[in-house]
Amino acid sequence: MHTDSEGCNRRVLSLLHYQTAKWASIVWATTMNIAVAIEKRGAPRHRVFKHGTLALAGGGAIDCTVRNISDTGARVDVDSPVGLPEVVTLMISADHFVRQCRRVWCNDNRIGLAFDQAGG
Repeated sequence: MHTDSEGCNRRVLSLLHYQTAKWASIVWATTMNIAVAIEKRGAPRHRVFKHGTLALAGGGAIDCTVRNISDTGARVDVDSPVGLPEVVTLMISADHFVRQCRRVWCNDNRIGLAFDQAGG
């Protein structure tokens, strides 16, 4: 014979198991989505932390921090992406690096850049 508290404990444990399994499946799905997104890149990216400048075609420039870079693009952080044109020139003076690129995505202050093919 089971007491009411034992039945309640079983229900709580069952619910906890369900919630834990549900959470684990969400984490797994999120991890797999990130892995798939990374695999879609044209070239492997290398994590960096470098000062850069986004030069604008009409003059002017925006400071940025280069967070990762590859042969095909980079991810940079800026204070504010407001007014940033689609086409910019990424310059990393410490590396004597200059490459024309286009903005392919923007998420808050993070910007994904794709390098123009002719800029090699």
